[in-house]
Amino acid sequence: SNATTTTNSNNNNDNNNNGTEKQQEEDVVFSFWDFSNNDVKRDKNEVLEWNDALKRWIKKGKYTKGLLPNIDLELARHFQVEKLSTLLLESVTDLRMPTFERWLIDSKLEEEKCVDVVIPNANETSGASQRLLDELRSSSNLINSDDAQKILHDLCHNSATAIQELSILKRRTIQKCPFQKGDRIHLEDREDGRTQALLLHRKSWKKPYCIKINKVHYNKLKTMFEAVHDDSFVTNKKAIHAFHLIVLCLSLRYSSLSGGQLLNHLRGGGMQGAIHPHVFQTLRRHFECRPFIEAFASPLNAYHLQFCSVFPCLDWHFGSMGNFFEQKSFKRGCYEVNPPFSPGLMMKMAKALQKHILKANKNDNSLVFVVIVPSVSDTAEGPKAFAKTSFDLLYELSSGQEILLKSRNHGYVEGSQHLRPTRYKESSYDTSVFIIQSKKAAAERKNNFIEQVEEGIREAFRNRDVEELNERRRITS
Repeated sequence: SNATTTTNSNNNNDNNNNGTEKQQEEDVVFSFWDFSNNDVKRDKNEVLEWNDALKRWIKKGKYTKGLLPNIDLELARHFQVEKLSTLLLESVTDLRMPTFERWLIDSKLEEEKCVDVVIPNANETSGASQRLLDELRSSSNLINSDDAQKILHDLCHNSATAIQELSILKRRTIQKCPFQKGDRIHLEDREDGRTQALLLHRKSWKKPYCIKINKVHYNKLKTMFEAVHDDSFVTNKKAIHAFHLIVLCLSLRYSSLSGGQLLNHLRGGGMQGAIHPHVFQTLRRHFECRPFIEAFASPLNAYHLQFCSVFPCLDWHFGSMGNFFEQKSFKRGCYEVNPPFSPGLMMKMAKALQKHILKANKNDNSLVFVVIVPSVSDTAEGPKAFAKTSFDLLYELSSGQEILLKSRNHGYVEGSQHLRPTRYKESSYDTSVFIIQSKKAAAERKNNFIEQVEEGIREAFRNRDVEELNERRRITS
């Protein structure tokens, strides 16, 4: 998953209410995130140690091992993941990137030993691999079992080979500063006025490596970075290079997680989609509790400064609290839970929510999870059928408090929003919104609370892609 937070107006003045709501709606159009509230305390020692190490490098040239991410490793990994996704998608013409993303995400969860942060140490008998095998066999190309098994074998074998090569590269480069003499990164405005390019120059390269990013997202990342770190040195040329290197690595890392074809071809990234800012506004209005945290987000799609993400060693620079599954306890507050729609991950998530709710009930804490997942019917087939068990558990945990959003009548924010000229997309599948509350949280609200929330959620989730396209045409005409 993923502005100024809206507040309730007084109900005794309808005209004032309508005016306020209209203004709030207009504010959201231009403000895609809310950094006005930061209730989560960071590890100040960790931040100070990093800041001090960066200043030592800037002033004295003394580089601390691991101070900056390894750009060589990120580039190599991105290349390897692109090869893996291409292998799978070219083997069966009707497969799409989400098939590869599901296999990668679930394989990472199931691997016995983590060697690489993105590429799974996968085997052919894992649950993720067997689900992929079923997808291959049920494709419209009517692949026979032997061919499907060979595709899976090649994918797992090539993953293992890629991990070995990356491990060798990591050992060779881990001690080095990513900036060698003559290296630099500069920021360049593009002619469209919307995007900027980060260009990494090295003496040994004939041309720089380039990554594009929307201006508004670049500025967002800078704001997030400065909210975590001391911003007094960000005007220093060397410090700006360091910030830009982190942004480059962040873009590469999440493109790798999306199949390695996102940056160059805008292919993939659907698993990184987010809910509309309007939905966050609505949830904050109805669930007046703190903290309000996104359980599955990234610096690129987060709406708040309080979020969990999959790469905390990199994302902490932008405010990440860490991996959702590594959080010891959610004692109180409201958590927006919009995970990548991958069956294995969704099952692990549902069990984690069950554990946290049971603990909240035991300790008499007020805890709320607002869960957004694809709807799964009893007749579901393919990947959705694999998610039926987790869906049923979520339904049980919510006591049947489900808000069903029909396909084509609602939408999301693009997972590649930081790269595209447009942000919104129509949902091609039904979505279920589950309100899961501890006993104390439920007791704090009225009996008809869900009905009140439902109206606001439906409006906040409505399609906005056509409006966005019309507005772009108006501006460019």
